[in-house]
Amino acid sequence: MASSEEKLSEINQQLTQQMSQMVREYDQDKREALERCQRACESVHETAKEQLKLHMMEEFTTEKSNLITKYERDCTQLR
Repeated sequence: MASSEEKLSEINQQLTQQMSQMVREYDQDKREALERCQRACESVHETAKEQLKLHMMEEFTTEKSNLITKYERDCTQLR
């Protein structure tokens, strides 16, 4: 009887250790998934930021060119 209880106790301890290991692995997997997600979000953010910057620079260049043309035309008309 004592041998049977010892065996059950040992099996219980092994199962407890296995469950603890599974929980640690699950937590590690969650952390890694979160880090991957974070890196992906940062990448999307940087890409969007760069595209917005390029778009705004194009608009600025076009608007600047139009203003210079208008200024030169107005100067010519005033002469």
